[in-house]
Amino acid sequence: MRLFSFPSVVRQPGIVRTYALRRLIAISFILLALALLLHDVHQPVNQVYVYRNSLEAGARITAADVELKTVPSDMVPDNSLRNSQEITGRIVAVARRPGVVATESDFVNIRLDGHSVAHTIKNSSGEQLNMIPITLADPALAAFIAPGDEVSVVSHDKNSLEPITIATGGRVVFAANSTHDIPILQPGSVLISLPESAAHAVAAAALHQPLTVVVTGARAQ
Repeated sequence: MRLFSFPSVVRQPGIVRTYALRRLIAISFILLALALLLHDVHQPVNQVYVYRNSLEAGARITAADVELKTVPSDMVPDNSLRNSQEITGRIVAVARRPGVVATESDFVNIRLDGHSVAHTIKNSSGEQLNMIPITLADPALAAFIAPGDEVSVVSHDKNSLEPITIATGGRVVFAANSTHDIPILQPGSVLISLPESAAHAVAAAALHQPLTVVVTGARAQ
């Protein structure tokens, strides 16, 4: 009996060769699909948060701006974020595109509570630290202020419009950018930790002057 020889079949003209070539192509596609499937199965993957929307620098992240995705491990940055609570409410320092993995370095700085913020103030006078709430003259500026920022509180002279620095070296504990941050707060509300005398000066100024803040310290450099 003569054994089947694929090369000899290919050399034969007509329908036999056509069927043989089609069979070869089909088998090649099947083997390629199996190889890709095995590669995907054995490749390690991780679930990380990626941006769903385009975001400009200074935007405050909402839950709708990110989504959980499964991506290959070799595409996951070391400082990627995998918990939505580490992202929501924070401010991006640079523009982000949809599909980009959210990382710690995307944001202005880490979220701090009032206790840790207060202990970072330069309090050489030895005074007790107080927290003072103010409402910014331009509420939109709150979007560019992050917890932990070092700020100076500034107003102006009513007659000459010359700037007046009321307090320096304060730390932002919280800044409300919109009614979604804390519904009971007016947008532009900022809570600042200051030494007692400086906090009293800011509170007194807030009674009859418009106030704003200037970001100082390391982030302003």
